[in-house]
Amino acid sequence: MNLEYNNAMMENDNTIFVTLNKLADFAKFAADWNDIAADCDADPMADCEFEGTYPLTLEDVKEALTYVRDGKVSNDKFLMGWWFPLVLKCDDALMIRDIFTGQSAPSGSIEPVLPLTDDDMLVYVLDCLADYSNSDLARNGSAPVTEYLDIDALLSEIETHEEENDLPAESRHFSERMRERFIMQLDNDILLGDSDEGTLRLWRKFTDELAEMGNFNAMRIKAYACYGGNNVYECDWKESARLLDILWRKHSFGQAANTLGYIYYYGRISPDGKPDYEKAFFYFSIGSTYGIVESKYKLADMFVNGYYVARNEKLARDIVGELYGDTRYRFEYGDYGCEFADVAYRMGRLFRDISNYELDPASRKGALEVSKIYLLQARFAIDLRMKNNYAYGDDKVRSNVTRLLAEVSSMLPVADKGTYHSYNPIFISIFTDNRPGERFKVTVKKYKNGNLRIVLKRSSAGITEFPKTMVVLPWFDECYFADSLDFTVSCISKVYVSPDINKESDTLEFTIDRIKSAESGLGDDDFILDFISAGISAMKISASEIIYKRHSKKRS
Repeated sequence: MNLEYNNAMMENDNTIFVTLNKLADFAKFAADWNDIAADCDADPMADCEFEGTYPLTLEDVKEALTYVRDGKVSNDKFLMGWWFPLVLKCDDALMIRDIFTGQSAPSGSIEPVLPLTDDDMLVYVLDCLADYSNSDLARNGSAPVTEYLDIDALLSEIETHEEENDLPAESRHFSERMRERFIMQLDNDILLGDSDEGTLRLWRKFTDELAEMGNFNAMRIKAYACYGGNNVYECDWKESARLLDILWRKHSFGQAANTLGYIYYYGRISPDGKPDYEKAFFYFSIGSTYGIVESKYKLADMFVNGYYVARNEKLARDIVGELYGDTRYRFEYGDYGCEFADVAYRMGRLFRDISNYELDPASRKGALEVSKIYLLQARFAIDLRMKNNYAYGDDKVRSNVTRLLAEVSSMLPVADKGTYHSYNPIFISIFTDNRPGERFKVTVKKYKNGNLRIVLKRSSAGITEFPKTMVVLPWFDECYFADSLDFTVSCISKVYVSPDINKESDTLEFTIDRIKSAESGLGDDDFILDFISAGISAMKISASEIIYKRHSKKRS
């Protein structure tokens, strides 16, 4: 120890001074951090000063783990006496960051795909210890670490690495855990596409080996790789179905049942390619039990079409309608990869079907307009999903939406000008629907001709995360994100304004929870817009026409 450093220790003011010898001992857990702090009359959480740096080695950690195992060290002693000080106090002095940045990982990788060098192996062991320290198992303070962490397995992995350090990767023996981490890290077709042939051979070899052993993640990875094929596996529907059946039955993996439903629904393993709707219904029912949205809307499809079950369009509408509110909420909160596009498409299809049964021209037009609303939402959503979270089958979803939207649009007028006069108020109530607990600011300006211009604006009061809202104007083929809706009510027969609202100005301002629309019963086209706040009408308008404006800003 040099004189200057010794003098600094003598003048200690609650600082932990660590000599190189102490640092080396601590790295091996031959010295407890609490004892090092006590030697300096300092709190273990005090600031530290180090005499120098000492590069942590794999051998150091091996000695530390051997001590923890043989000494039956408790969780408290392990975490507070070594692990947390190691990574929080001594990371610079032990040059741990240099180990992580200097490993043999491919460019841009966070960790090595396989531990090939001593530094790779050290990183792997530290990662395993970090996972354990962050788990609930480590909260059992007085219990020995060995009761919850398989240190023998870690030491065995280190010893195997040391024995085979000079062998090529293909000839080494990697543990199940190492192989599982490797295949999971590359479980992405883009990453596989960028990998070399040697990496792909190892990835397939490990996946096959672990799947045969019954490893959950390996079976899941292989099942979905064979589902349509990827850069390593060719499409093999039968192998995919075999593994998926094991996954849902033995591992309670509900998504596997949902995927099996698709395999049988589209006849992918039938010799003649014909669907097996009985099995599809069985597996979608299981997936629905697990709360999987896809399973639920596929069951709705089967009820609509009478596949294996009697046709029941009302039940189908109820199923899809319930899904609509949930998936729209997720979508508008930024989950563009969710199933909203699929659900909105089915809502549009259901209302298209309703229009086919309507004998009254006005009712038929109304059903078609509602259908177009949902289909425009579906197109908007699938475009965002393909841009941000592209998945297998999205091209087909986009094609189905485009085809049905063109069919419905051909039966409806499209506005050539910047405004459109409508007799259907449902587009307004849609803006405020499915938003329990949220508020909307209403601004009402009365024109000299008696018309009312109304602006609905979402209020962010009390909402920490303010989501977006889809606005749909079917006459302009528009669907976009916004926080407000601007429209004009004309042909007004009656207006009620609550006494609680200040009416002295030509412009009224108040807040509401939602807008409820209904037929007024006064005429064929008359409707009522009820602006509701806390269950009470703040304003109620009886009218027969609403004027919408084309969205003039750049579309989202």
